[in-house]
Amino acid sequence: ARPHCADPMKASLGRTRIVRASEDFVLQKHRLPRFPLVLDPGGALVEPIFDYLRAQAVQRHLAPGSIEDEAYILCAWWDFVLGQPATSSISLDSIVSWTGTELERLRLGNPGARTRRRLSRCLDVISRFHRYLLQEHSYSQGHEEWRAANYVARLDARLSDPSTGKVTFGYSAKAKNGGRPTPSDDAVEQVLDVLSSPDNPYLAARNWLIARWMRDVGLRRAGVASLTIERLRASLVAEGILAPNEHFTRAGTSSKSRTEMRGAVERFRQSGRTFVTAEIIEKGGKTREIKVPFQLLHQTLDFIWSERAKVQSSGPVFHGYLWLSLKTKDGLTAKAVGDIVKDAFVVADVRGSGHRLRACFAEEVVFRLYALAKGSSDILFDDHQILIDAAEELGHSDWRSLRYYLNRAARNYAALNRAVRPATS
Repeated sequence: ARPHCADPMKASLGRTRIVRASEDFVLQKHRLPRFPLVLDPGGALVEPIFDYLRAQAVQRHLAPGSIEDEAYILCAWWDFVLGQPATSSISLDSIVSWTGTELERLRLGNPGARTRRRLSRCLDVISRFHRYLLQEHSYSQGHEEWRAANYVARLDARLSDPSTGKVTFGYSAKAKNGGRPTPSDDAVEQVLDVLSSPDNPYLAARNWLIARWMRDVGLRRAGVASLTIERLRASLVAEGILAPNEHFTRAGTSSKSRTEMRGAVERFRQSGRTFVTAEIIEKGGKTREIKVPFQLLHQTLDFIWSERAKVQSSGPVFHGYLWLSLKTKDGLTAKAVGDIVKDAFVVADVRGSGHRLRACFAEEVVFRLYALAKGSSDILFDDHQILIDAAEELGHSDWRSLRYYLNRAARNYAALNRAVRPATS
């Protein structure tokens, strides 16, 4: 059965348009709410694009934002193709023509013109789309099996060359992290030991947890400082762990109440989830969603019920910023958070600052995405897309800054393969 286009909201791009599937849309046992569907001028599903996006979602596990971005790019490309003679071949010349048109729009300063960097991304997606079609044999089988099968028949075989999408228009990624190595696990432990060393139990727990949120969730200092009791509670309510009328209260610090809360979190984990989602505010006032591991969640809840409860001495309901200053009883500023962790790096004699804890997390994210892509399909493997997905998960505005981590991921992946599958003589 073809997908049901239940959403009346449509994003129109010329004669080709995008609609979104319903919230309960399921594809090959994968739930894909509001999956983008590209429709031709007659309202029919553009099946080659649908099949390609399906592979991106199901095989490569692309993030929803990346899937939608590729849908818009292919929607614009399909609109261009529809303006060409129906019998003409689709070759590198076609792509050059489209690119030239876009560059001219940019030169003239037309509204909505794509930047050179955006054009590079578009060409990469179009190239990957064509490589997929040329290697997916189902398109050439069966009489009128696909509504747009004639499109595939028009493709020049040379479009299967990956180099057709590697165009950078003169810009290149800048070298990053030249003097700021990512700390090893042992070095991170040394920093954490320093942070947990104050005689004051509250300061020891608070400072240690601040660093763990940087290391295990990838938060910047502004993101850590923005954490509040209310945001954490809203996350647990949204996940169904807390009832809408439940709060973090002083009465909840009893042994029985804490056991009940841990049980609710554990039941949520046993349902198959590996993290709890939450929202934080980072630099520039931008809000983004993060993934909180269960162990860190348990440790943070214990902190709220124990050491923090002693600092917030008034009121039956806990509220306000998660990390309180002993002097002001108000939340720590982003600068104060950064200074606390930086001082620990200095005392531990480890190069770097709190941002290098975030770098440890970034390295893990990129390696996970790299390994996942390598284990799925060589046809769809795309290092550019790995960086875009990682940037989305990490809240990076520039995916190029993650190239350093991709190179490390490639080396580590190769080393891991050699270790588990040693060469045979």
